[in-house]
Amino acid sequence: MDDLDPQAIRMLELSELIVNKISLNISNFDSEQISKLETMQETLDFHLEQDNIDNAVNEAEHLNTYLEEICTSEEK
Repeated sequence: MDDLDPQAIRMLELSELIVNKISLNISNFDSEQISKLETMQETLDFHLEQDNIDNAVNEAEHLNTYLEEICTSEEK
């Protein structure tokens, strides 16, 4: 992965967002949500290991969106 590649930069940005959302909200997640997060993370890791940055970014976008949904629903 080239550090100057826009997809690599996006991946780093998404990673930071994901880590921050998880760290701030982990105590509010139920076991089903944690299981889904783990599965999504495993898929993301697989794409990174295969050096398929486009699929990894796509999966990170889905993971970030899912976190937005569950973090927002926890606030209500």
